[in-house]
Amino acid sequence: MSNRERAEIFDVAHGYTPLLLGELADERYLVSTSDQRIGRAMFVRGRRGERQHVGLAIQVLDDHGVGPASGRDLFVDVGANIGTTTIPAVGTFGFARGVALEPERENATLLRANLLLNGLQDRVRVLPVAGSSAPGPLTLALHPSNSGGHRVVEAPISGTVSEACEAVTLNELVERGVIQLDRLGLVWIDAQGHEPDILAGASQILESGIPLVLEYQPSALERSSAADATEALIEHYDAMVDVRLAAEPGGSRAPRALSDLPALVDELSGPKGGRRLTDLLLLRLSPR
Repeated sequence: MSNRERAEIFDVAHGYTPLLLGELADERYLVSTSDQRIGRAMFVRGRRGERQHVGLAIQVLDDHGVGPASGRDLFVDVGANIGTTTIPAVGTFGFARGVALEPERENATLLRANLLLNGLQDRVRVLPVAGSSAPGPLTLALHPSNSGGHRVVEAPISGTVSEACEAVTLNELVERGVIQLDRLGLVWIDAQGHEPDILAGASQILESGIPLVLEYQPSALERSSAADATEALIEHYDAMVDVRLAAEPGGSRAPRALSDLPALVDELSGPKGGRRLTDLLLLRLSPR
């Protein structure tokens, strides 16, 4: 079946069923027929960039011998959506288990269903919460047609649908034993601009120098908490890899010094290449 035919099926299906089953490599995903971004792309093209990106990030870790003494054990996904990062990390790329945070109710339901479809329900713990700088209630502004576009806001926005959710800090999960630092191999953070707040509540992970990937967008740097988060990254890590750029044909996996971060900000902010954000892998390669 061609992509055009699959697109026609997806577009018609919305009037008949809330869900469709899509395939990505050897993985299976239930997707919402109202999701015109992630769900539609996965069903129509059987492709999701995050899968390639997580594999590339793990390859960089292997290239440089970065990881806990326990081996490739625990993967933490903050903003897990419907599982397109957690499932390949645990099911394909060798992590023994995962912890996945997803605050939006429908996404969290599909995440659990997709773990079951891929036989990973006993290896991944799903927490239906948001990561943030402090525990407590938060408000999610829901994107009407993009399951990955929901974002934390200070208060409901007129004209948009909002949903209440609870927040935890990653420090709290460490203290509760949900995340064991000595078993943790990689943290993945994709939270639609809320990344600085998540980092503010993750000091134990940063101080440990555990590798992390975060969606990095210069537009978020206008907030003071983002500036604080950037300082914390520079304090605790010394190398970075632009994962999205490295995934392009001819792209290099070689780490750059984290001192080049201002230059990367200029690259993402300027007209060259038209990029606004990337997935940034942070590493500590020098001993402390």
